[in-house]
Amino acid sequence: MAVSATRAYCQLHTPPPPTTTSRYEARGKWADATARRRSLEQLGALQGYESMEDWYNVTSRILREHSPTLFHQYSSSPIKLLRATFPEKDWVPHKFPRTPKGYWNDLKNQEAFLKDLGDSLSVNFPKGWYQVTSETIQRYGGSGLLKRYGTRYNLLRAVYPDIEWYPHLFRKSPTNIWKDDHVVKQLLKYVEKELKHESLEDWHRVSTRQLQELKGDYIVKKRGGLYQVLTEFYPDQDWQRNVFQFRGKKAMQNKLALAARQLFLEAEVLQDSTPRYLEYEDTSRAIELDVHIPSLNIAFEYQGFYHY
Repeated sequence: MAVSATRAYCQLHTPPPPTTTSRYEARGKWADATARRRSLEQLGALQGYESMEDWYNVTSRILREHSPTLFHQYSSSPIKLLRATFPEKDWVPHKFPRTPKGYWNDLKNQEAFLKDLGDSLSVNFPKGWYQVTSETIQRYGGSGLLKRYGTRYNLLRAVYPDIEWYPHLFRKSPTNIWKDDHVVKQLLKYVEKELKHESLEDWHRVSTRQLQELKGDYIVKKRGGLYQVLTEFYPDQDWQRNVFQFRGKKAMQNKLALAARQLFLEAEVLQDSTPRYLEYEDTSRAIELDVHIPSLNIAFEYQGFYHY
């Protein structure tokens, strides 16, 4: 009885071998747009899709199991099948689990992906991109794109070449980033830009706190300290080691002067100014002003930790 029951089960459940006629008939059927649409709508209902956006979750395996002949007719490509079946939708290839071969070779596709991702995450361009991690890019379908460039820095520099990108600012940067000379050079340029350096001498007034605020303290420390970094990358400059160790370099006073220059763009801003008309009554010694704007008769006295 067991053998007979097994044979009967197989006879009932074993599909007949496909024939050339049935295959061509199926292909002819799928040429009908209405039949294609009805078939995929049924599949969508089975998958629980409630909107067109849900179709971005469909995989080749799902489509192949649903209708092998239909899927094969469109080169086993989900996007080709969906474009033919639902032409009213503007299908974006990078939103599917797998992108078409060679898709990331086109710079326009790379730009489109980053724009969609930026809009989805409400990224404040360009600084907001420093907070977007590699894991986020991969989760949104950019694994192949990230693999192509290796790092977020290389990716953004390629897609947005007009922006000056700084590797050390990226969230979750590699721990060995400090070993890369290019990264260190970019860090030095960034500090000089942010602190409005007018000459290399201004480095003598940069404090550890300022490097921390600009997220450069880790790299500088790993490279042996600020003096070591500057002598390595600016070897022609006469650096004074004792100045970098001196707490009286008034780095925060210098920061105050920078803020004053930003507020009073047209005015001359002086530091440690000793105007002739100001002196102490008892000693006749000139009064030194931390930050002085002569044309406006304004002076600022910085009162901070040890005055610097």
